[in-house]
Amino acid sequence: TDTAGTIAFQGDLTTSELNTAPRDYSVAFRGAVTSVAGTTSFLNKGTVAFGDQAGDRSTFIEGLVTTAGPSTASIAGALVSNGTILLGAVTLAAETTLTATGDVTIEGPLGGPHALSVASPGVTTLRRSVGSVGGLLGSLTTDAAGSTILGGGEAGAFVRTTGAQTYNDGVTLAANTTFQGALIRFGGTLVGGRFGLEISARASQQGGDAVFDGTVSVGYLSVSGATTVAGPSITTIGDQTYTGTVTITAPAVVLRGAGATSGRIATGPDCGLELDFTEVVSLPLTTTPLSEIGALTVSDGILVGSAVVGSLAFAPAATFEVAVPPGGGYGQITVASSSTATVDL
Repeated sequence: TDTAGTIAFQGDLTTSELNTAPRDYSVAFRGAVTSVAGTTSFLNKGTVAFGDQAGDRSTFIEGLVTTAGPSTASIAGALVSNGTILLGAVTLAAETTLTATGDVTIEGPLGGPHALSVASPGVTTLRRSVGSVGGLLGSLTTDAAGSTILGGGEAGAFVRTTGAQTYNDGVTLAANTTFQGALIRFGGTLVGGRFGLEISARASQQGGDAVFDGTVSVGYLSVSGATTVAGPSITTIGDQTYTGTVTITAPAVVLRGAGATSGRIATGPDCGLELDFTEVVSLPLTTTPLSEIGALTVSDGILVGSAVVGSLAFAPAATFEVAVPPGGGYGQITVASSSTATVDL
């Protein structure tokens, strides 16, 4: 087709094959149902639009590729494939769900003020920043079946939403990443190697809270809001910085890294916390308004703060200091024989 305009399918479309040419035109599917058999690769140099309403459904049965031609893909409703989905830059025109039996990859920037859900048993990759082109996403959710990779297409990455971000699968950071949203939840493992993450709220917005349900192993971690740790451990190469309250909800949690700072830490009576840091640890402990701390074990480092603690155990070979100002105290202090400790009460 030799045109510089837009080829628009105003009604429903069902076809066994769809071919495009590398020319300067756009393609728009505006019907409620679009179904194309075979693998479809868009070559046109304009844009491509899949639906324009949240209830629309676009199915490309054997796979979909938009990275070879279109500058931007606009998506509304459900975009479905029994194969893989490979997209370039994406703007959401309405609430959107991406569903594939294979991998889902977005190579370009992703934006648009709507909710995005991704369901795939394969790998979901968001290569560039999210919440840039087209504005902040409304929210972002991945299912638990596969895994997610964030970043890798630029030196640093950010994921920005006005609502929540929920990663139900395991997440791998391919760059230092900034998350901004109402609540950032990692339901599976979070792995970054040397790459770290910062969780914060945008100016004039509430948020910056985080929930970690699985094992975390990253370069560094910074959370501006409240943090809930339900997984077994958070390990960093560098520091851990928690501006708000850190609430421990698991029976045994280990925080391990270089140094750590927190507004305060609280756990339930049946929860335990072990601190294993090589540098200064400033973690004021609290029993109010949250519940009493069950047990705290310090493997190494310097603990600075105040608390009323059920028990405080110093692990073997640990070297640390504990300072408790007037009004604080511990129900029981246990020092292993091979530990070196200074306790000021």
